[in-house]
Amino acid sequence: MKIGLLGLIMSNFSDVNYDKLRLAADIGFHGVGAHLTVPASTISDEMAQRVKGVFADQRMPFLQLWGPYPYQVQP
Repeated sequence: MKIGLLGLIMSNFSDVNYDKLRLAADIGFHGVGAHLTVPASTISDEMAQRVKGVFADQRMPFLQLWGPYPYQVQP
């Protein structure tokens, strides 16, 4: 069974780097998903290409992407 990791990336992609993906691979995960904290339309093409390159270089599949959503429970 292959297990993926969600929640490692929760940002506007600015925190995606080789160390973070290497950590996921080193502890046995076979893919990573991300939760964007900004609308996808605000991420530049250059940033998207950089992130795609980091995933490809680490041979880590990008499993899932989801964006910001409203709180389900109001404080």
